[in-house]
Amino acid sequence: MTNNKISSIRNYFYITYPINDFKDYAELIENNLKKKLQEFEQEASQYSEEEQEEYYEFYIDEWYSYRVTYAQTHRNSLFVTIYSFLEKRMFDRCKVHEDNSTSPIIINDLKGKGIDKYRLYLNKIAGIKIDNQLWEKVTSYQDVRNKIIHNNGELSKSDTTLKDKIEKLPGFYIDNDKIKLESNACIEFLNVVENLLLDIFNYKSSQ
Repeated sequence: MTNNKISSIRNYFYITYPINDFKDYAELIENNLKKKLQEFEQEASQYSEEEQEEYYEFYIDEWYSYRVTYAQTHRNSLFVTIYSFLEKRMFDRCKVHEDNSTSPIIINDLKGKGIDKYRLYLNKIAGIKIDNQLWEKVTSYQDVRNKIIHNNGELSKSDTTLKDKIEKLPGFYIDNDKIKLESNACIEFLNVVENLLLDIFNYKSSQ
């Protein structure tokens, strides 16, 4: 079996397959949420306009849960999980080089943490370059992830730079100074993650 064939198999099971699983899961949950909201609409359509107002007033809490609370909880949770997947795979790529390198410098010798440290190792020690535009997208997602994790997605007046970044991320928006995710947000993030991971796992290291 050729090295290219081995790499293709590795990339499929290590990157593409789990990413496709994430996408299937996202689609499954989004379809279920959409189906439930359609059930509300279908049932309401059987009533007169006046009765529809009473119907939605009676079911407003349940409708809001499916339309907002459940949807945002699902999307935020999946988004953070995908980020953790990215972080782990970047560490794994660094570790493969560290275990097979004669360099005295190891991952933990470098400053920083998480994906920033791993990018530094890949660049300086492994000789694996990451496209600057691609990395800029990743760091925007990183900033969003940190705000969701540490501040429940709530933005302050001083978060002007982050707000500008969010406007450029497909599927993300700001509502009442809080980060919100549309149904396609995690899929868009997964596409960026897949591109990055395939790049660094396929890159022919110069060191």
